This record gives sequence, structure tokens and C-alpha cells, in this order.
Amino acid sequence: MTSEEKIEVCVIAPPEVLRGVCVLIVDDNRTSRRILQGMVNRWEMRSAAVADGEEALAQLSAAWQEKDPYGRSSPT
Repeated sequence: MTSEEKIEVCVIAPPEVLRGVCVLIVDDNRTSRRILQGMVNRWEMRSAAVADGEEALAQLSAAWQEKDPYGRSSPT
């Protein structure tokens, strides 16, 4: 990399964009799930945490059927 090359800087989404977004946390480590769930709850996001892919698919399906799907947020 030369001194003339531009470095791309990521834009951090403001917290308001994350409020109310539904997040599904999937991790086989219980401690990791609890830490992540605590983080997203502090950001006022709605969350559910599961231990494996099978549980994740069941959660995704149930959320879809309830018309409350998990989403993702991106800066505008």
C-alpha cells in the first residue's frame, strides 16, 4: 500500500437505526450467546438466541409465519 492509496472507512450506523430490529443470535457457546444478547438488548434491539442451526431454522420459520421476520439494518 502506498501513501497515495485511499483507505475505505466504514460508516457506523447511529443507534436509532438499530432500535427495534429483530436479531437472531446463533452460537453453540452459551456464554457467547448471553454476551451477544446483552449487547443487542442494550442497543434496544429485539433478540432471540439459539444454540444450533436446526433451532435457528425453526425460529426463522416461526418469525416468518408470524409476519415478524428477523431483519438487518444498514446505514442509508
